[in-house]
Amino acid sequence: MWTTPTPPFFKINVDDTWMAPLQAKVSIIFRDSDGLLIGGKAKSLVQASSEEIEAEAKLARMKLAHKHHIDHAIIESDSKVVIHTLSNLMCKGSWPIFPIVNMIPIPSPSLVMVLPRDGLPCLLLDEF
Repeated sequence: MWTTPTPPFFKINVDDTWMAPLQAKVSIIFRDSDGLLIGGKAKSLVQASSEEIEAEAKLARMKLAHKHHIDHAIIESDSKVVIHTLSNLMCKGSWPIFPIVNMIPIPSPSLVMVLPRDGLPCLLLDEF
C-alpha cells in the first residue's frame, strides 16, 4: 500500500520490467507529501540481468531527482542486491552491477533513506 511521504520529502516510485533477453522498460513517478504527481519518465533499456535493470532504474531515479532539484526523497526498492551494492559499494556488492551503481549520485544521509521491501532503513553515505 502506497503512503505519502512526510514533508519536505518526495517519494520516488519505479516500475521496471524485463521483457525479453536484453530488453527492459523502466517508468519513474515522483509524488510530493500531498500525493500530487510532480513528474515522471519512462525509458527502454538494454541490460543482461534483472539486477542490472534495477541498478539502471536507481540511476535514472537519481538523475531525474537531480534534474528537478529534489533534495529530499524517499526511495523504495525490492532489490536487496542493488541496495546492498549501493550501501557497501566495492566491499561486498554485485560486481556485474558495480559500473552502473558507481554512476549513481548519492545524496547525503540526511537527504535520502532507501527502504528495502523488508522495511529496514538503509542510509546511503556518499555525497552528491
